[in-house]
Amino acid sequence: MKNGPSYQIEFVANMTIPELTMSSDSLDFLKVCVNTRKTIKVRFENHKEVPCDWSYFYKADVSASKEGKEAGERFQVYPLGGTLLPGQKQTVDIMFTPIIDKPLVQKISFKCKDNSKVFILNVKGQGIFY
Repeated sequence: MKNGPSYQIEFVANMTIPELTMSSDSLDFLKVCVNTRKTIKVRFENHKEVPCDWSYFYKADVSASKEGKEAGERFQVYPLGGTLLPGQKQTVDIMFTPIIDKPLVQKISFKCKDNSKVFILNVKGQGIFY
């Protein structure tokens, strides 16, 4: 309105960054027979007020030994991603399939859309021949 009353308006916002919470930050598969698979389940949870679009990504360790490179990706993740609504939980399978008789260690990385933080799950296991 021309020449009408003026009002001050204050906007308040709550900026929430999506975040992934895991039931564990490290897994030990112990000893697993070569060419067999062992699965451990991890629970993902969203404690934030916004949806969390998460995904797994594998980055090969370029500093790994030749034997480590040949071993490749021995720890797998299923599913490879998903969306967690606020308060929602999801079970994710972490699988270990050794192809060599030696201890293996890997950092499994997850990302959330709109969050620059990388969420790390440290895993280890030993392949053995019976």
